[in-house]
Amino acid sequence: MFYIDKFYIQFLIRQNYAYFVEINGWTVLHVGDGELTDDIIAGLKLDEQRIDVALIYDLLVRRQPHYVSLLSKLNAGQVVFLHIPPDNISSFAGWLTANLPAAAMLSPQHKTLEYEAKSVEKTVKNYK
Repeated sequence: MFYIDKFYIQFLIRQNYAYFVEINGWTVLHVGDGELTDDIIAGLKLDEQRIDVALIYDLLVRRQPHYVSLLSKLNAGQVVFLHIPPDNISSFAGWLTANLPAAAMLSPQHKTLEYEAKSVEKTVKNYK
C-alpha cells in the first residue's frame, strides 16, 4: 500500500490544457501534456479559434479511439504530433498515413517542418 498525501493528488489532477502562442503571424496551439477531449475543446472554445498549427502530444492518439474526429473540431490548418518515442515512430507514421495524411510528426528520424512568416495585418477598432 502506498501513501499519497492530498498535495500530491492535487498536483496529479492539475495539468495544462493548452497554450496559444503567436509566432511570426502564426497562431500555434500547444496542447502540452493535457488530455484533449470534447469537453476541453468546447470549454476553451478551441473550435472557435483560428489555429494555424496545433502541436499535439502523440500518446493521446492511442488513448482516444475517436481522435481523428476530435482533431477535426479544432479546425487547425496543420496538426503536428510530438514527443514520439523512437521505437514508436514507424508504427505511428503508418497510423498517420492511414488516418490523418495531412498531419505531421516531429522527431529527429522523421522530418523537419518549416513555416514562413505570415504577413500580419494590424486591425484598429474604434470603440465609442
